[in-house]
Amino acid sequence: MQYLRDTLYQQVDAGHGITAFKRTGWPSEDAVSGNWKEAIASMLHGEQPKASVPWISGASTPVILKVNELKYPSQRVRALLGIQRHGRYEWATAEIHTALQMQGKPYIPKLYAYGWSKTRFGLPDRIFSITEFLSETKSVEEIARDEESSEIALRLALDTFRQAIDDGLLHLDPWAGNCLISNKQKKCWLVDLEFSKLNSKAPIEHTLGFCCGFFYKGSITNHFTPAEYQKFVSDWFSQVLPSKNLQLFIGKMDFYMNNHVKRKRRFAAF
Repeated sequence: MQYLRDTLYQQVDAGHGITAFKRTGWPSEDAVSGNWKEAIASMLHGEQPKASVPWISGASTPVILKVNELKYPSQRVRALLGIQRHGRYEWATAEIHTALQMQGKPYIPKLYAYGWSKTRFGLPDRIFSITEFLSETKSVEEIARDEESSEIALRLALDTFRQAIDDGLLHLDPWAGNCLISNKQKKCWLVDLEFSKLNSKAPIEHTLGFCCGFFYKGSITNHFTPAEYQKFVSDWFSQVLPSKNLQLFIGKMDFYMNNHVKRKRRFAAF
């Protein structure tokens, strides 16, 4: 598995303060744009850390350009060298690293490009990514707050968590705001991947129990009582994974429904 830095070494010194940049794919109608460096640089060095911008004037493919700042020298060194802390990469590079490994999965937004700018000492200070902008979507958090179709959205999210785990991705911040549902409620995407784990060895009853338990937060709690939620999710688990240990799954789900576990402990648990 290549670390982010090793892929960036393939294309460096792009100008405009962008010292490392790599394109992973591009909307065809935007491929001939000559102002991509200026577009990235204006966002990279601007005041807004995150924005949605059209790639060129008149382009039909909107994108999200996300910038994360590395404030401390220790962060910058870890990001440059790929040094893991508590078993994971620096958070600003971890999201891109995970997205790279999972590209092509239907529940992962397309990653069009990524890179960083460096200080005069050669350390990265801002890291950026350009990803697909999922404009015609709502988060499960929004849907559960306002709509009667919350059960459809919930099932889509659960199916997506299960598929991601089967593919080797465990999202460690699986709340309803990080699950985007298409307006026709046919598809779900997972976003904000900076806190995830790849290829966990934990049994699926543990990993899926964690996701389902952690998910019971925010507006979900207004739409389902704890008992209703547990019944809905347990019935779903029995249908999709009939050969797995339902009671073990319920035990893990119940624990994470009722206990707040900090990020470092979540990562260590799996």
